[in-house]
Amino acid sequence: MINEIIDWFANSGNASFVTFLVSIISIIIAIIALTTSIRTQKRQLAIEEKREQDRLSEMNKADLTAQLVSKSSRPHDYLLRIENNGLSEARDLKILLDDLPILKHPAIPQGLEEIRQIGPQSPVQYLMDISQDNHPPFDILITWSDDSGEPGTYKTTLTF
Repeated sequence: MINEIIDWFANSGNASFVTFLVSIISIIIAIIALTTSIRTQKRQLAIEEKREQDRLSEMNKADLTAQLVSKSSRPHDYLLRIENNGLSEARDLKILLDDLPILKHPAIPQGLEEIRQIGPQSPVQYLMDISQDNHPPFDILITWSDDSGEPGTYKTTLTF
């Protein structure tokens, strides 16, 4: 059997055919490898583009949080501190405290001005008068617009 195979390859026509066949198979494998490589590069490029888009989007977003902060000078005085931790200005702020516009809430003293914007990496605060009738928990909902074009929303329950 081995002698028959050796004799078959001894024929120059058969050896050339096998060489040609091996070359074709090599070309097919190279094309498959190239196609796979191109697909992988396209996927990697798409992932990088998405990361860059997300990074740019984050740069255009405001990120607001709220908390109650005690003022040590008077026991019933608290501050409602709203902080923008984002890299974009928060504009057109609408703040609801227990479903009321903030300046209509009984814990907010009269005569304060409504804050409509917060710069990037900046806090603002409202003075609050906490009493037996007006005490936490308070539900707060803050909505705003920023450079991302997506409406911003923050909702939580404020407690001591």
